[in-house]
Amino acid sequence: MNTPISVCIGGQLSKLTTLLVMGGIGLVVAGCGPQNPSFTEQSIPAATDGKGGVLPSGGADATASNAGTPDLPTTSNSGAAPSGANGVPDSWRPGDIVPGSGANPGVETSGLTLVSDASVQQENSKVDILWVIDSSGSMREEQNYLGQNFSSFINQLSRTNSDFQVGVTTTDVCDSINPSQVPLATRYCPTLDASPQTHLKGSLVGESGKKVLTRNFTDLITRFVNYANVGIKGSSFEHGLTAAKMAIAKSISGQNEGLVRPEAFLAVIVVSDEEDDGIGLGMTDAYSGYNYAQMGLSSYRYTSDDMIRDALAVKGAGRFSVSTITGTRLANGSMCTSPHSQPLEEGTQYISAARKTGGIIQSICDTNWSASLASIGQDIAAQSSQVVLSRVPFVSSIKVSVNGVVSTNWTYNSGNNAIKFDTGSIPPAGENILIQYYPAP
Repeated sequence: MNTPISVCIGGQLSKLTTLLVMGGIGLVVAGCGPQNPSFTEQSIPAATDGKGGVLPSGGADATASNAGTPDLPTTSNSGAAPSGANGVPDSWRPGDIVPGSGANPGVETSGLTLVSDASVQQENSKVDILWVIDSSGSMREEQNYLGQNFSSFINQLSRTNSDFQVGVTTTDVCDSINPSQVPLATRYCPTLDASPQTHLKGSLVGESGKKVLTRNFTDLITRFVNYANVGIKGSSFEHGLTAAKMAIAKSISGQNEGLVRPEAFLAVIVVSDEEDDGIGLGMTDAYSGYNYAQMGLSSYRYTSDDMIRDALAVKGAGRFSVSTITGTRLANGSMCTSPHSQPLEEGTQYISAARKTGGIIQSICDTNWSASLASIGQDIAAQSSQVVLSRVPFVSSIKVSVNGVVSTNWTYNSGNNAIKFDTGSIPPAGENILIQYYPAP
């Protein structure tokens, strides 16, 4: 006997072909008011979730606890007390990177003591690079573009003479059992989705013993092209940030062939044409129109701030970054499109993580992926040269000098509480850096 669940559905009803049909649930589809005024209450048989999976049995008694909205990047210079990751005030943490300036901090700093952080530029010779690639059904062309243009990334990276390592995983972190048997708080995929073979959960792809690629591989580019072609049979629930967390944890526990080294800078690069489902499960899905948290099928939530917190605990401030090639919006608010990519969702959490950690953002709709990948490869040197501040600053009060000469070629990123010098303006090793600012009280 089917148990009804009340669901508010709107938008396109199907993303992928149904993989399997299970009994045990009936859905009551209710209109969403202005969103779908033509819908009337009706019963439909238990079937798919609209993303290619099957709704698990036992979902009717689950309670919704993840009906949030995405943490969109906003700028704030409030003087809130430090909290959250690395002591960065929560009221700042959603903030954008802030470009270098010599602005007068104004009366808000009255009575505060000027902080002077002096350091000598170090040479960052070791860089670990984790690619997290969307393996869902809409990514065939994007994976091909990535492989075809990867040489641009490696060529730029090789010019730094760094000791780099490269590994690839996917956005598929599903469990390999019926979702109804998984606690709501860790139910990454609220439906029976894809197959156990695709559920990597942060494991690296590639040939055993050669999953971590280095500049010493004579077939480095060929291997990466093969590894990056992760296929399109993975879960339609994409968890790029969770996959990164899992890959890091496996690496430091002795798995993943030692991709993440304690002393190396870690650069995470996510390629996906959809929103991260760490927050997307609590939003109305662009393909199915479903909100899985409101349906009581999941309460899992993992945002850019969560990923930054976890990376800080492992690597420390200024020792990691997130970059992304993802869906972006045009100036008029509409989604980007191109001959090879038509994303329906903006990757807000990937973009947010990149802005807060000094990473770089490229649109998945760009037609010149060679330039996009070259930019990311070139920028990793700047990312790995971040200078961490001792206190959380009033951003408008920051002044940076290199060997006594004032520089404005930098940005402040809140996730690392650090200064990142612009590509082309990175101080050479041995140069003296002085960063002065008034601290937030």
